Amino acid sequence: MQQRLILLVLASLLALPAWAACKEAKIPYLPNPNMADIGEMLEAQAAVKNYMQRQQSFLACSRDGVRHNRAVDRMHEVAKEFNKITRRFKAKQQSEDMFTELALISY
Repeated sequence: MQQRLILLVLASLLALPAWAACKEAKIPYLPNPNMADIGEMLEAQAAVKNYMQRQQSFLACSRDGVRHNRAVDRMHEVAKEFNKITRRFKAKQQSEDMFTELALISY
């Protein structure tokens, strides 16, 4: 009886870190593409990749279908928003490059 209790306690303690690791990742900060520089955009890219990896870990251990589905929806929203700001940032960069080119041609 005592051995079973000890095994049960040990099994619970060993499972605790795995259960604690099964948490959703925080949504990363995404910069304003009109104000961001290339460094901020690269940091955001790394943060989004890290977020996606951590969310994949959460999805692998999640047993709650509703939480799982919400996490997947959030992942799609983060990816969609990051892609949107990346397109806006690139458009801003191209516009600035074109303006610089025109200024150089004028001289």
